[in-house]
Amino acid sequence: KRQVSTQSTGEESIEMKYAFLSNKMNGEQQELYDKIKHHKEWLHTFSEIYVGVAMHNFAINVNFKNYIDILVQPGICFTYVDRKPVGLMKNNPWNFVVAGGGNYLRGDDDYLIPWVKKSFDFCGIDNLKFLAVTGTLSPNFKVDDVEIKFTKL
Repeated sequence: KRQVSTQSTGEESIEMKYAFLSNKMNGEQQELYDKIKHHKEWLHTFSEIYVGVAMHNFAINVNFKNYIDILVQPGICFTYVDRKPVGLMKNNPWNFVVAGGGNYLRGDDDYLIPWVKKSFDFCGIDNLKFLAVTGTLSPNFKVDDVEIKFTKL
């Protein structure tokens, strides 16, 4: 288990991304870029990855969104070839346990799973499975009733 902090790098990663695109990174920005690149390489050491994420207001929660925004950098997770994006991530399996207080996952109001699929596909990862745990705010919700079955979408 490894926790990855995204608290201090949100703004810095945005500045670094623009500096990278204009070929004008300073020493601190290069150091941050190298840390993110190292983190990507660390992710590649796993044969399978499990991620727990909650649906907030029909979409991805801010902490996971921030993590993806920091990780998905040009030259690290994607590049462009003939003006088209090409993913640079190893396509190892990613398994998401997605929880929501209501019953909106996989429905018309689910913006979380499509966003995850699009973001990871952009980086070259399409080996995704999802376990949806819904209705957690329902007075009738019981953890014992949750069926553990990942679904490849």
